[in-house]
Amino acid sequence: LRDSAAAMEGINDRFDTIETQMQQLQSFHAKLNSKVEATMSSFSRLDETMTERSDAVLSAITSGVAGVTSALEDMLNELQGVDVKREVDKLPKAVIALTIPLII
Repeated sequence: LRDSAAAMEGINDRFDTIETQMQQLQSFHAKLNSKVEATMSSFSRLDETMTERSDAVLSAITSGVAGVTSALEDMLNELQGVDVKREVDKLPKAVIALTIPLII
């Protein structure tokens, strides 16, 4: 009977050891989970910030390109209205030699 009691006590000690290790493992898991959650939250904030900034840059570029496009269209319309041959015919012949480099 004493041997059985000693064996039971040994088994109980082993279970106590296992229970202590399980509690430590659960504590470690909770800390690790907390760190992972904080990291995921940081990545989420970074993603939101990068998305907002890239959207702002895209918007600025889009409006800038629209402005350049409009300016080029206006310039093209103005240049189409200029009759270079008629304007050159109006110039004195001495000035024509000076304006050729400007036209080119």
